Amino acid sequence: MTRRRRSGLVLIGLAYLAFVSLGLPDGLIGVAWPSIRAHFNLPVDALGWLLVMFTRRLSRVELY
Repeated sequence: MTRRRRSGLVLIGLAYLAFVSLGLPDGLIGVAWPSIRAHFNLPVDALGWLLVMFTRRLSRVELY
């Protein structure tokens, strides 16, 4: 494998990893929320605040 091709594959791998890591927390919160809610005895609307915090975090990441 040439050096140029290898660096291209590394770049594609990094892009894929970044794509998955940005989407993973939102997908996991949908699965984990019922258990979190039951464990901490939270109301259903607490999920809204949690999603707002995720959105703020992602918007900060996009700015930098």
